[in-house]
Amino acid sequence: MADTFERSCEHWSESARTEMEDFYALATVDYRHLALARDWRSWFVAKQLEVGDRPLRLLDIACGSGKFPIALVEHGGVASAAIQPVDYALLDPAAFSIDETKRVLPPPFRAGAEYQMTLQELACPAHRFDIAWATHALYALPAHELELGMCHIVDALRVASGEGFIAHSCAIKPSPPATRSASKKRLIPSSSWCAGSA
Repeated sequence: MADTFERSCEHWSESARTEMEDFYALATVDYRHLALARDWRSWFVAKQLEVGDRPLRLLDIACGSGKFPIALVEHGGVASAAIQPVDYALLDPAAFSIDETKRVLPPPFRAGAEYQMTLQELACPAHRFDIAWATHALYALPAHELELGMCHIVDALRVASGEGFIAHSCAIKPSPPATRSASKKRLIPSSSWCAGSA
């Protein structure tokens, strides 16, 4: 897996932009499907009601080039949600990816904290985020570090109401998105995720 991580970091760079764009030609289709898989607009409104007057705080794990939030705006109705701007933290080991995402991040998302590091190295305030998601992000974690990465996600989420989403592709058998709830400390079946419950 270390080789996968190194190749991924090389892939997300200005010198490999053509390769990166080729990847996103396919990934963008998947992001559209994810954006259509649930009522994101209503979900964001409900999350905003939970936190009151402050902005939602979201952590994007391995933010890539910002294609998932773009899909949520274009296909998930998030742009018309009655919410405050979302404080959108960017986690990625590649500065290039953080810069790309900041450049294209559409409203209601607003670039916030930057964590140029791996998920395994994540050092952020405990229970800081209302939402954390990892879309096509965990494939580069070595198997023996996956549990550590998951613990960092759970620790970053608010205890009572934080929600995490993982969308992960598989070459052998398709894997639907899964949800992790900070209060439950377990994966929630993907059918629950698609139904919008946590």
